[in-house]
Amino acid sequence: MASDGGGIAYFHFGHVSFLLQDFCAEYFAENFMMHILVEDVNSWWEQVQESGVQEKYGVRVTELENQPWRMREFCPRSIGCSLAHWSKHRLNTRAEIGDTGNGK
Repeated sequence: MASDGGGIAYFHFGHVSFLLQDFCAEYFAENFMMHILVEDVNSWWEQVQESGVQEKYGVRVTELENQPWRMREFCPRSIGCSLAHWSKHRLNTRAEIGDTGNGK
């Protein structure tokens, strides 16, 4: 996290930055989903783990997971809602998608 204050948290890592506002409208929280596509989702996950956001804001961060739609992703979640899915654009190799070649 680059900074926080006044109800805004500014996150920056590599060539990507975004703002999170301390504002919750239940209707939007229940009906909004955002995917943030990044080239190196592993580095982003590590950055989130090291940032202290989990302890400071009570955010739970899922493990990295390869999805059937060929994206590797993790998801930070606040109490009761998902903030965003962070995903690698597309998994291309068998190793990236966890395919051993034997049908399992």
